[in-house]
Amino acid sequence: VRAVAGVENLTFARSRPAGGDRVTLTSASGLSGRVASNAVSPSFFATLSIPLLRGRALQPDDPVTGGVVPVVVSQRLAAELLPGLDPLGQVLHGAEGARFSVVGVARDDIQPGRASGPSLYRPLQPGQDLLLVRVAGDPQVVAGGVSAAIRRAVPGIHGRFRTFQSTLDNDVEEIGDATTLVMLMGICALLLALL
Repeated sequence: VRAVAGVENLTFARSRPAGGDRVTLTSASGLSGRVASNAVSPSFFATLSIPLLRGRALQPDDPVTGGVVPVVVSQRLAAELLPGLDPLGQVLHGAEGARFSVVGVARDDIQPGRASGPSLYRPLQPGQDLLLVRVAGDPQVVAGGVSAAIRRAVPGIHGRFRTFQSTLDNDVEEIGDATTLVMLMGICALLLALL
């Protein structure tokens, strides 16, 4: 895939950018909050052009489970759960005794034009892979070459190509649909209350 014309970089993640599971983390000082958690490969930040402000990115030999798992956190997570502290080296506690040691702090804004919430990035376990590709030029033009390279490498694989922008647009559309539904339910409730 890297050899396909137009491919600048690629990475793997468990969920799409700005996605992931919602988990509750607690700092050593007792501050707690719900954050987005995504498992990512070491090239995630470079591929998505997310600068690391402090520390380091995840490394290929970082442990994915057991003991204390190294993680990169967003600026917002550091500000909310570790205010006034140097986040590097701080340990965050998750569910079922999970412990995460902060090795890096990433810039927040991976969603252009939208505020992003607090995020935690942990090492990716093999087999949880979503391929993310950064391209130069028109992504639709490069998509055919990327798809063909993947099918050659893994015969029988099926998947779909979506641009990051189309994913964001779809999210906004889903939020709009949910808002409309809630408004309609509210209007129905008002009408029923008037009867």
